[in-house]
Amino acid sequence: MLTSFVRSSQGQRILSGVVLWLSALCFAVALNLFYVPNLIFSNGVPGLAQIILAIFKDTPLANLLTAGNLYFILNIPLMILSWLYLGRRFSILTVTSIFLSTLVSNWVPIQQVTDNTLLAAIAGGVISGIGVGLLIKFGMSSGGFDIIALLIAKKTGRNVGFMSFLTNGLVIVGAG
Repeated sequence: MLTSFVRSSQGQRILSGVVLWLSALCFAVALNLFYVPNLIFSNGVPGLAQIILAIFKDTPLANLLTAGNLYFILNIPLMILSWLYLGRRFSILTVTSIFLSTLVSNWVPIQQVTDNTLLAAIAGGVISGIGVGLLIKFGMSSGGFDIIALLIAKKTGRNVGFMSFLTNGLVIVGAG
């Protein structure tokens, strides 16, 4: 009974909605409870947003910018690329994921859960990994450098995982 419901178009829409909200919650919790308060930089576009926030932290812009809002702004050109080259359904789900992640990250307060940096890095990584994994499992994306990796892999025939590792690794090196 449950299997037949999930396979129906209505079931697919409900399941997609649940996955999108769970992923957004995972993103917000990892970012605002573990990464930002412990000065740990994420990979990809969220990490790039954190780097920009660190650069502008002592300016008047710091009061206007949040990691979630910058995440959305930095994803705008990537969302356009997705729409042009990766398909309508994928792009709509990706835009929804980015929007919900931004929204939920602005709702979840920045609060330090632990002052143990290693624990915060591991917890943030596991939680954000669960969110991204759910999206990928159900044919969606969290946007960001996943879009770039998919485009490069599509053009060159290279492995998407390897391309994602390279593009996200650039941000980690930059944060260092």
